[in-house]
Amino acid sequence: MTLCWSLDKLGPMTRSVEDTLLVLEAISGPDRGDVASVPSRLEFDAAAPIAGLRVGYFLAWMRKNPATDVDRATLDTVTKTRWCHASSL
Repeated sequence: MTLCWSLDKLGPMTRSVEDTLLVLEAISGPDRGDVASVPSRLEFDAAAPIAGLRVGYFLAWMRKNPATDVDRATLDTVTKTRWCHASSL
């Protein structure tokens, strides 16, 4: 995929967030057969507290297409939790 002109990538298609995590754990990290891979490690702790986490978004993007009503509803829900930080970019 390194030479893909569009830079489009397909991620794991799973039935749940938990299944996605299992797939990402299996495919993360360096690949000796891929010269473009980088050393990386997926670290996720479902029991970790969410206090202190922040969600960033571009306000201008959320106000127009291609943002959808689902995007805006999700943002509205997250905004109510006070974890969001809007960027003026």
